[in-house]
Amino acid sequence: MNLLKTSQHLLENSKHGLFSTLDIQGYPYASLVEVAPQHQDFLLLLSDLAEHSKNVQRNPKVSILLAEDYAELSLAKARACFIGQIQREDYVNMLEHYIKHHPKAQLYKGFADFNLYRLKVERIYVVAGFGQMGWL
Repeated sequence: MNLLKTSQHLLENSKHGLFSTLDIQGYPYASLVEVAPQHQDFLLLLSDLAEHSKNVQRNPKVSILLAEDYAELSLAKARACFIGQIQREDYVNMLEHYIKHHPKAQLYKGFADFNLYRLKVERIYVVAGFGQMGWL
């Protein structure tokens, strides 16, 4: 599988990703989040109470790592790191798209501390398998 097809497959089929932000001291902070792909970007529904939400308020540069779903850890499996900047999104217009991917998020629809964000992907590092890697 080529790098572009691998990244598109992961983008279209992943429901969760490892979300990396920079903490108040500038160190990487990783958390698990639910993702909803939209074109080449991601939508995330984040609580203002979460540490990663506080981090993106200070610095919008983030990344999300998506990986193939597999039972045993294998460095030969496909994965991609989507890098870009995150910004708040129009909650009303895009929330239904997000809920379509994550129906249980309907529970958080009325919570005042939840906001919708869009990760505008600027670059992608893809590992399509053993020895197959590069930047898009």
